[in-house]
Amino acid sequence: GAIDLGVHGFRLDVSQLQGKATELPTQPEDLRESVNFFDFDATHPILRDIRALLDSYPGDRMAVGEVFLLSTELVAKYYGNNDELHLAFNFPPLFAAWDADVWRKRIGRTCEALPADAWPTWVLSNHDNPRHRTRYGGSEARARAAAVLLLTLRGPPFLDAGEEPGLADAALAPGAEQHPGGRTRCRPPRPWESAAETANLALSRPLPPAR
Repeated sequence: GAIDLGVHGFRLDVSQLQGKATELPTQPEDLRESVNFFDFDATHPILRDIRALLDSYPGDRMAVGEVFLLSTELVAKYYGNNDELHLAFNFPPLFAAWDADVWRKRIGRTCEALPADAWPTWVLSNHDNPRHRTRYGGSEARARAAAVLLLTLRGPPFLDAGEEPGLADAALAPGAEQHPGGRTRCRPPRPWESAAETANLALSRPLPPAR
């Protein structure tokens, strides 16, 4: 498998959906509005099995989970007793306004909610949401200040590709939307990729002056 080929780190997509209630059908279209499909207890034994497999190999192996639950208290359960995920993405700050009081509260809640031996993680942008430079008004100064915050908090930071040079969302040419969820703007080809890959995207949208 991948570990035998030398892979040391894994991102587990929608980790909170690894398990499900056994009484639910595979395609419960008629139940989507009335049943909560998130955060099933059956997920945790699966994550413990994955962790045991990783720990059985020599050297350091790591799994980070995309636990899309906007409650750090709920996310904390996915660390287990240091026997489930090594790290879990911490998404509430992704939706925080660029405001000192808001961020102070987000940071405090994160540190209080996680187990004492768990490392918090920090995320400003990802492939499903507007990039933080765009969310913060397009300001280069704000994007740089946010990067300083991200990189100096206790715990691992996670960067979306293109975040390093401070990319904003792409401006799309008419008819260029390709993602059914409307997320093409935050998934543009990067400036260092080929011209063919950027042909349908206008990446030169002017930004407001830096403040």
